[in-house]
Amino acid sequence: MVVAKRKYDYLEPQEQQQQKPIQRQKPKKNYRFEKIMMGFGIITVLSISLVLLIRFATITEAKHRIHHLHNQLEQLETQKEHLRVEVERVSKSRWIEREAKDRLNMQYPLPEQIIYISVDPIETAMLRNQLNNNEEEIYDKGGSGDTFNKIFSRFVGLFKI
Repeated sequence: MVVAKRKYDYLEPQEQQQQKPIQRQKPKKNYRFEKIMMGFGIITVLSISLVLLIRFATITEAKHRIHHLHNQLEQLETQKEHLRVEVERVSKSRWIEREAKDRLNMQYPLPEQIIYISVDPIETAMLRNQLNNNEEEIYDKGGSGDTFNKIFSRFVGLFKI
């Protein structure tokens, strides 16, 4: 029996191998879709990060420009204040008098150099009246059809000082 058993043991594995149905190997799962989706995900994250970085750079640049303009504004306000002080200093009569004496060598006039003119208001009014009459005569000589010229000359005369 030992011999037969060996033979049996020997034959049995071959028979078992023949009896086993051939199993199909499962095809390896293709991860192509997952790989593509992972690539799109990475590209999306990188592009969003790039957009955020560019936006942050733009905001930082704008803040820098604002800071620079603020500094310029402060400098201009300081300069404006200095100019205002300079105008106050220059507009004072003592400073003007001192500059006229020192730089321009000006002096007050002596009493002998002063000439007084007396103006009679009645005589001035009469001269003005004569001048107005003469102007009207000049306008009248132009003829009655020159009303436009009269109106225009009087309108322009208003602007003469």
